[in-house]
Amino acid sequence: MESFTGIPYGLDGQLQKMDMAAIPQFGSGAMENWGLILYREERMLFDEDVDFASKQQRIARIIGHEIVHQWFGNLVTCAWWSDLWLNEGFARYLEDAGVHDIHPEWNMYEQFYPRDATFRALDADSISTSSRPVVMDVGWNNEISSTFDRMSYEKGACLNMMMSSFLGNETFINGLKIYLQDNEFAPAFSDDLFRALTKADSNHKETDVKKVMDTWTRQAGYPVVTVTRNGNNVHAEQQRFLQNPYDEPSDRHEDLGYVWYVPLTWTDQNEQEFTSECEQNTHCNSEWMERGPADFTITTDDSDHWFIVNIDQNMYYRVNYENENWENLAMQLKNDHKVFPIRNRGALISDAFTLGKAQMLDQIMSLKIIEYLTKERDYNPWLTMSDNLRHTVTMLWRSSTYGHLEMYIRHLNEPIYNELGWEFKKAKEDGHIDYHNRVLAVQLACTYGNPSCVGNATEQYASWIARANQSQIRDDTKTVVYCTAIRSGGDREWDFAFDQHLTNSAEKTDLQRAMACSRNSYTLQGYMEHYLETSEARTIIGYVRDASGLGFNLAWNFVNENFDSLHARFGDSAYDTVWSFANTMNTAKDRAEMNDFGRRYLDMPGTAANNFYDALQKIDSNIAWMDRNAAEIKDWLKLVVATATK
Repeated sequence: MESFTGIPYGLDGQLQKMDMAAIPQFGSGAMENWGLILYREERMLFDEDVDFASKQQRIARIIGHEIVHQWFGNLVTCAWWSDLWLNEGFARYLEDAGVHDIHPEWNMYEQFYPRDATFRALDADSISTSSRPVVMDVGWNNEISSTFDRMSYEKGACLNMMMSSFLGNETFINGLKIYLQDNEFAPAFSDDLFRALTKADSNHKETDVKKVMDTWTRQAGYPVVTVTRNGNNVHAEQQRFLQNPYDEPSDRHEDLGYVWYVPLTWTDQNEQEFTSECEQNTHCNSEWMERGPADFTITTDDSDHWFIVNIDQNMYYRVNYENENWENLAMQLKNDHKVFPIRNRGALISDAFTLGKAQMLDQIMSLKIIEYLTKERDYNPWLTMSDNLRHTVTMLWRSSTYGHLEMYIRHLNEPIYNELGWEFKKAKEDGHIDYHNRVLAVQLACTYGNPSCVGNATEQYASWIARANQSQIRDDTKTVVYCTAIRSGGDREWDFAFDQHLTNSAEKTDLQRAMACSRNSYTLQGYMEHYLETSEARTIIGYVRDASGLGFNLAWNFVNENFDSLHARFGDSAYDTVWSFANTMNTAKDRAEMNDFGRRYLDMPGTAANNFYDALQKIDSNIAWMDRNAAEIKDWLKLVVATATK
């Protein structure tokens, strides 16, 4: 950080050391006091002979985050909580730079940053109830605490990456140095940062950074850029992206018309130039969307050739193409996926799944985009697929199509699972990316029924039963081992988990969730009945609801039959348990049953009534998704699975 900023650590170099203390009980994860950083023990202490690579990475990032704060937060502090992103957005963005400097083999910005920053920000920012302007007026304590969220941390980090990209990294760093020097030992506002970056960009690109960035910081959300092609001419339109087609922008915040200054970058099949910093490469393509549409030209007019927008996903938006270009991109991935950088491969997967969920794209396109994964060995694309698959799974898991989807994911995962298997090593011996890939490959293989994985998990669980309190199951795979063994087992496996969860407090939560994986309807029914009169009833019902299509049906019937008991124990919050089922309901029968519940409880309070209508709206959205996608997905999966299993 001294090298990066050009400013010595602490009080202009007066601090001679930094102490870091691990504390057994500490309310925050870590705190960046100047010269004395405090941590929870598990956020700082690492034993390479015992702990996993995932913990090593987490601790490294936390330490990096708190060290960045010595400059962004301590040397220069945001003037008020309304500009908290000046502290947390920079710490979140630059923490990975420090880790990369020490461990470049971890590929932090390619493999982990997209999931942990970009995708989390995009997800929260595309739901009206969790999105807000990055910079907004706050005063009361509850307003201040609410700013410590993904908008300040993750979206703030993404905006820094975007500025670095459209200004150029050298200009961006020079601007940060000006910002720190001009505001040393003083509070700062966002405009102070933008003024410094504009100054650094003078005699270069002459960007008015405030004009651009006000559209990203002073209104909620972000755009989806929809591009259409006519020969080698491409037209781009922008609109605010919301995941739910029925969602609407919140009226709690002011906006600027929900249009943005959008920095477009692109390349195509002829050019294949994946560099977004134009001053470093004369072939870089860039164009501004100035709060409206824009046009640009690609080097090929062949309709069978792909083009791609948002190089390396350095810019904070999603991209939607016409079906023809999506098909071209999917074909390129199958033929040679390494033509696209890792981050773009992950972005294509994320955009396809999310746009499908929002019903702006046929969901089958996301399944075509991931067809190449049999050859993928980088972590980012696999993790992105795994994170985004849930909506498609829950939409299909009460239909016969789910069996085909399960076989499809098992087919995609089989090569990497066979390569990596269960051969875990100590953190100091295992390849960092291999470790993360191995954990994810095992989770996917067992979840989607790979016989080898199921057998291995069942054997590990059986060994635990034989040894009672002497489990040898690894912490990083235990949740999938528990669930897999109980799902494929019977009363013996379930009863052991039940007995253990009563006495083993460390494993209680994981075992409670795993017991919901059972495929025996009488077992799940008894499980919910056992907890009905306890404070954990809603939690157990949720575990059963979310574990399988069978569990969903049983939990829904159970809640309907026992709602009066739930309401007597939990009060009006029991209604929230009912509405939570709407996320997966997607048939006319589902809607009728939700309506029947509403008619039975017409005396529900006003807030619950509003949420009831929101639940019906969500079901309507899911029904529309099924009408658009279910039949096409079923036919395609049957064909692909039949071909793959020959």
